[in-house]
Amino acid sequence: MCRRLLLLYFYCFACIFCQFFARADDETTDEAEKTNKIEPERPNNEAETDEFKDPSGGFGMDIDWVPWPQAVSVALDLNRPIFLLVHKSWCGACQALKKSFSTSSKRKELLELSNKFVMSNTNDEDETEDEEYAPDGRYIPRLFILGGQIWQTLSGGQQKKLPSNIAYFPQVPDVIRAMKMGLELFEKEQSGEKTEEGESDQKKEKEGGKGGGKE
Repeated sequence: MCRRLLLLYFYCFACIFCQFFARADDETTDEAEKTNKIEPERPNNEAETDEFKDPSGGFGMDIDWVPWPQAVSVALDLNRPIFLLVHKSWCGACQALKKSFSTSSKRKELLELSNKFVMSNTNDEDETEDEEYAPDGRYIPRLFILGGQIWQTLSGGQQKKLPSNIAYFPQVPDVIRAMKMGLELFEKEQSGEKTEEGESDQKKEKEGGKGGGKE
């Protein structure tokens, strides 16, 4: 009887011992799998870091944004005007415009118009230093519709309202107005129609030609 009890105790102990080591082995396997799990590679230099940046700049991922360095080549390929918005992360007016982009009742119209442009924006250190994009100062936000001489003509749309801030379009209704103006001018140029600036330049060329003939 005692011998049977001893054998029974030994059998129970052996079962518990085996279960303990089996559980420990499972935990070790789980840890190994976690350790060997492939994590996404993180950028290790400045060039790679740019690829991880949010191209929307906070103005909505449902708009197809193109980084500014690629905007011109994309615009040439697609034959579209460029929408360039210059803003800063610390700018109160820029933050208000971001909010307007997401909450405006005209957002649907804005999205539809965006499909007719190459949409681009620059934020903080990404801003271009070219003076062409600061015709009357580096206030922010600044909006330009680019394509030939379009942005110069477009800027006149704000001259009466804000004569010293001709590229300032602070709310979505203002932005939509600018986009419509720019698109109309772009389409006129594409169809061969003369804009006011184009006519003025042509007139100057003719006058210059006449002067040259007299000499």
